[in-house]
Amino acid sequence: YIMFKFDNKHNITISNLQIDGNRNNQGTYNLTPALIQGYSAYDIRILNIHAHHSKGDTIEVGGERIWIENCHLHNGTEHEIHLSGAKKAFVINNYLHDNDAQLFSFGHANSEKVIVTNNILENTSHEAIYFPDDACNDIIFSNNYFRNVYWAIRTQVACTNLLISNNIFVDSDYYAIELAGGSTECIIQNNIFYSCDKAIYANGNRILVSGNIIKATPEQGIVLGGSCNTIINNYIEAGWGSYYPVSITGTYIKISHNIIRQGGTSANYLIFEDGSADYNEITNNNLRVGNPTISAIKRIGSHTIVKENLGYTTENSGSYEITGDGTNTSFTISHGLATTPTNIIITPTNASMASADWYVSSWDATNFTITFTSAPASGTKLSFKWYAEV
Repeated sequence: YIMFKFDNKHNITISNLQIDGNRNNQGTYNLTPALIQGYSAYDIRILNIHAHHSKGDTIEVGGERIWIENCHLHNGTEHEIHLSGAKKAFVINNYLHDNDAQLFSFGHANSEKVIVTNNILENTSHEAIYFPDDACNDIIFSNNYFRNVYWAIRTQVACTNLLISNNIFVDSDYYAIELAGGSTECIIQNNIFYSCDKAIYANGNRILVSGNIIKATPEQGIVLGGSCNTIINNYIEAGWGSYYPVSITGTYIKISHNIIRQGGTSANYLIFEDGSADYNEITNNNLRVGNPTISAIKRIGSHTIVKENLGYTTENSGSYEITGDGTNTSFTISHGLATTPTNIIITPTNASMASADWYVSSWDATNFTITFTSAPASGTKLSFKWYAEV
């Protein structure tokens, strides 16, 4: 049976209790009871509760103006906190741990205008915070600590206006954050990810990933799909083995001003365009590959712009002088670019070069070749400036 039930009630406070749910001595139910349950409830305060070993949800509540504060909830069979259809709710300063299912669920009805802050969530082989079925909007997750969970925050439905900021994620077994396809107007910023198997996956539109520190992550650091998204000002140390620190599958995505390192031995790219990715912008990043024989960036999209990245040279220039020998017609110059250039400009700097008949006859990922229609006379100096870009 439900211990506290308050459907359609107003102005309820439950506080300063210790509750043993006695899960190990209960039978099987068609509908597993919660310890504390109330729907269509208003002005509800659940404060300073120590509850453990619940057979069903520990706290299951929906309505408006709900506060769950300073509670210690653990060792339940189902969720420690379940918000279903909650609006204007505050989940603050709670400790949730060692649960058989998700620690915190937003299931079965839309919730919005929720603040989840200053909580500790740890030790579950499922999600710490989970959105299973109904889209939720206008939710803030800030200053929380997640440890030893499978996912930390996971949505299986498209959500809008999620702010995930200033949290610490340690030892997640899958993605610390996973936002389902169709999510929009979401911000993931100023978080720390340490020793998470994968850090961030987001597939949606107008998503900002900014100011995060991702370290000791053996697989993907950030995977981003959708359109019109931004990855900016992050430190990313990830991608061991066959994985990429940053992978994008969408369009009109901007990746800029990040420091990206491979966290271990790898023969893969630091930034990888995958699938049908195109029309993206990859600029001004600081890149270092673990294996120096591997290019730092893989561009798939023919319209994607890649330029001015430290560790992946896409623009270079120089001066060169050829001395004719009366025999050779072709001369090869190293351009120093990260891959094969798409544009090479030659500007003569003396009269001999300006009056000669020549063309750029070939180019590859290392060199380009200038060929004269007739061999320059022995001793003739032909000088020029060159510019090449990918």
